[in-house]
Amino acid sequence: METKTRDEAVTGSRKRILAAALRIYGEHGFSGSTTRRIASEARVNEVTIFRQFGSKAALMAEAVLTPPAVSPLPMLPAEPGDPVTELHVWALSLLDWLRETRTVIRRSFAETTDHAEVAGRLHSHVETWNATLKAYVIGLEEQGRIKRSADTAIASSMLIAALLTEGLGRIELPNVFAGSVHESTAGYVGAFLRLSNFANANELATR
Repeated sequence: METKTRDEAVTGSRKRILAAALRIYGEHGFSGSTTRRIASEARVNEVTIFRQFGSKAALMAEAVLTPPAVSPLPMLPAEPGDPVTELHVWALSLLDWLRETRTVIRRSFAETTDHAEVAGRLHSHVETWNATLKAYVIGLEEQGRIKRSADTAIASSMLIAALLTEGLGRIELPNVFAGSVHESTAGYVGAFLRLSNFANANELATR
């Protein structure tokens, strides 16, 4: 019978603690996520939490960014190829990510003022989406497929806002959104490219 080394045991307990902390935070918020409750769910001694993380705040800050509790963010290709398809696949992946983490993200929005050390790290994901999209747009500009303008920056913000709103609100407010998730994301991408003066506008009509 195999026995776990000390390092393996520590790694296993750390993963359980992070997963438990994230789930409990989503349900009960920062104040309700007591280290006793987290320790009980993670099947560890409460002292282990402080030994491994130092404080509850440090534990929560790490938990909200740790795969697989929080899946890695989808990225766009470094070199744009087929913008209609690539942006649509990316948008659908972001919505999947939002559905998986919506309880935690909603909680972080509500606790931004009181617990910025945790909420701020979650909100950095949105900044990452924006940076990813911005880099992709720059690639399209360099290829001469869209023109650099203020409209492009506005279109990028609108796309991010639309995806964030749909990802967090479709389940509770399904009648607010047009068509299926696939249809609505295709619409968002089409609107983004049209507002950005995408050179192959005719291509949008055929998708």
